[in-house]
Amino acid sequence: MAKKIRDSRNLINPEQDRGQWIYGADREDIISILDNAPYGVSINETVGDGKVLYINHEIFNLMGYTVSEIPTGRVAQKKFSPDRKDQRGANKIEKDLATSGKAMATHKVISKDGKTRFIEVRAALLPNKKVVSMCTDVTRRERAEAELRESESKFRTLFKKSPDAVFLFEGDKIIDYNRAAERMLLKKDQNTILETTLARLSPQKQPDGLVSSKKAKGIFTLALKKKSLRFEWVLKRFNGDVFPVEATVTKIKLQGKQILHVIIRDISAWKAAEKGLLRAKEELEDRVKERTSELRAVNKELLKEIRIREKAEKEVENSREELRYLSEHLQRAREEERTRIAREVHDELGQTLSALKIDVTQFRKNLSKDHDVSSNQTKSMENQIDHAIHSVRHLCSELRPPILEDFGLPAAIEWYLEEYQKRTGIHCNAKIDSVFPIQENGFALMLFRILQEAMTNILRHTGATRVNVNLKNDQGTLMLKVKDNGRGITKSQVEDPRSFGITGIRERVRFWGGQSEFIGIPNKGTTMTVSIPIDQKQRGKD
Repeated sequence: MAKKIRDSRNLINPEQDRGQWIYGADREDIISILDNAPYGVSINETVGDGKVLYINHEIFNLMGYTVSEIPTGRVAQKKFSPDRKDQRGANKIEKDLATSGKAMATHKVISKDGKTRFIEVRAALLPNKKVVSMCTDVTRRERAEAELRESESKFRTLFKKSPDAVFLFEGDKIIDYNRAAERMLLKKDQNTILETTLARLSPQKQPDGLVSSKKAKGIFTLALKKKSLRFEWVLKRFNGDVFPVEATVTKIKLQGKQILHVIIRDISAWKAAEKGLLRAKEELEDRVKERTSELRAVNKELLKEIRIREKAEKEVENSREELRYLSEHLQRAREEERTRIAREVHDELGQTLSALKIDVTQFRKNLSKDHDVSSNQTKSMENQIDHAIHSVRHLCSELRPPILEDFGLPAAIEWYLEEYQKRTGIHCNAKIDSVFPIQENGFALMLFRILQEAMTNILRHTGATRVNVNLKNDQGTLMLKVKDNGRGITKSQVEDPRSFGITGIRERVRFWGGQSEFIGIPNKGTTMTVSIPIDQKQRGKD
């Protein structure tokens, strides 16, 4: 058969003899060609007759049936196209074949699996009145076209109803626009806007000085490369008004053409607000400059005043420090004077009283029994001398307790509290660290005097019946705590500059580099706490 086909190419008149090889072909060859065709082929007896003379394999593949299952005639028509609307294509083919001998239509059919398919049918009426039909599955094409039509319909709806002005450009010419664009440009005559350019709807030059036509050409060229672009522009309405806009250009494909979709927004209000903000910013900057200048002048004066105050504060601090040293010096001088007076009273007055008592005692012994009155008088004199000696000893111990020098601060505190309890009736309890490293007389005497001042204040002001004294060495810090159960000192009393006892305690502690605290609870008592770093004790030697 291949030889016959090659021979047919060499025929002198192909238009008359191009089908001559068919007469010499075998029936099996023709059927094989039809069976292996890439599209469905069917042959019917006549137009409108349901009798099928031939169906190739592709028809079965398209509909999903086997040779024994596929329906024919009117049954097939109802089976494949149950909806009457879908049968219109078959009716149209029959009419076209009857009139012109050729027909083409697209059918919406239902295959065996129930899926909808679109079949394109091309039919021809043969001279012997038989009908040859060729079927192709165009489901993908039809669905794609339907989606495209739907997409374009949605686009048109959005395009027309968009609140923003929208223009469609092909090249640099406007091919369509919406009503918002008409309102923006104040023009309803389509012939005036269509086929015009962006440059014609703009002033001759843009605010940056560039010619509108050249700048628009460059923008559209760039938009085609980038697919999307946003820029600011100045348009001119048909009444001559010029106004600023923001334009967004997007490249789209519409009906097979490259179109530029341009959304334009009037930003006149935004620009006016921006200018207002810039003016406000400039005014604010001017005010800030003025205020800054004023603040600099005030700051300069403040710095001058601060320096003066710092100098004054330094002088006051120096003066306070000098006063502290002077106070400490006076305290030392007073203590030395007390020591000297105590020594002189003890040595001079004590010896004199002792000698006087010896003499009076001897004189009383030498009196005869007849002088009872004189004996009683001398005995009374002895008692008075004993009382004077006791007073001298008490005075000396108050001026300078010898136990402090002989046995140290812990022993002196215990002795003082015993005497205080005997004298006042206030119960005293002492808790003192067994390890007490401080032996310097000046430091120990300072703590002893603080205790004396605290106990005197308790007796005068609190009405307490019990006092607890605690002296301990807490990790390098010496702490003296005195707590009573009296009325409780108030904050105003602690801060009162006329509280000379508290002020004296504070100054003594501050001089030695320590801290003092007074806490009172109403009707529950007052706690005085003094804490001094032990390494600060050397200051007392300076």
